[in-house]
Amino acid sequence: MKNLFAKTAITATAALLLAVTPAAAQSSAELYEKAKTEKKASLYTDIQVEVVQAVIDGFKKKYPGVDVDFYRGDSGQVMQRFETESGAGRHDSDLVTLTDRQAKLLHAKGFTIPYKANGVEKLPVELHGKDHAWTTYGTVQLGIAWNSDLVKDADAPKTWDDFLQPKWAGKLGMQDPLQGGGAGIWVATMYGLWGEQKWSDYMKKLGAQKLRYARYLEVRDMLAGGEVHAQLVAYPAFTQPLIDKGAPIKWALIDPALFTGLSIQLSKNAKNPNAAKLFIDYIISDEGQKILADKAQVPALPAALPAAYQPITKVKLVPQAHELEAEKADFFKAKMQEYFVR
Repeated sequence: MKNLFAKTAITATAALLLAVTPAAAQSSAELYEKAKTEKKASLYTDIQVEVVQAVIDGFKKKYPGVDVDFYRGDSGQVMQRFETESGAGRHDSDLVTLTDRQAKLLHAKGFTIPYKANGVEKLPVELHGKDHAWTTYGTVQLGIAWNSDLVKDADAPKTWDDFLQPKWAGKLGMQDPLQGGGAGIWVATMYGLWGEQKWSDYMKKLGAQKLRYARYLEVRDMLAGGEVHAQLVAYPAFTQPLIDKGAPIKWALIDPALFTGLSIQLSKNAKNPNAAKLFIDYIISDEGQKILADKAQVPALPAALPAAYQPITKVKLVPQAHELEAEKADFFKAKMQEYFVR
């Protein structure tokens, strides 16, 4: 499988999409004229407040007279609120941002409708699928990070097997996979990629390295403070902002590198559909993607990738195995309790 940002196919995502005809295409100029009568759109989002506000500010400047108000929570909170309200016949949100996995679930339940955004042809087609059930505005990768005061670049792990070297014993940190999140999905996806025997051998040896486990941000802070030398399953989009502020951290992606898409969807019963569609157009436009890049996010548009994220173009990207994680949840939980002794 070749790199997503080289615009090659990742068919697993597209194959899971439902075949629904997208909403009728209108230009952004036409949408703007109609959006001005609606005056605003309502967004439920898991995007960081600082980032989503910057995008909204840019949108309002480009399209005077049209606003976007938003509710912000973590992805689980946003999913629950949107799903509960939609199921109850309440439609307070015109738009919702979630992961591509959550977008599939909402669409399968009939709570969202496809929209073929203006400018979507610039994005890798694998990110949204042929029916445009959702639009991907950004991506998240799972990589590694190390404290550059404690680890020379030449000594940083280059493969997953490097973490099994004796020199790393007691010096590694990782989000607790029993809490789910990135570490949990990494464990499941590597099982799918390696097969049970190789996976089992590796995880046993990794657990024997006496890792320190905590919540993701706690591990990241331990890394910055030198309490651990390296972090497995680190998000570049979460790590780069600390680097930009002077933290002694570096990150890299190891083949294969896992990714998930960050999506924006149109509510089936949007009260302000034109303003909502216009905002989708904007967030994937060159201008919207640049705002995301300037806020240390990883934009979906390959041309918008800032220099700090160019390593993403050099590795094979693999979709996260969410279905496998759910299917074998009890198995993974039991094995992680066995292998990763706390």
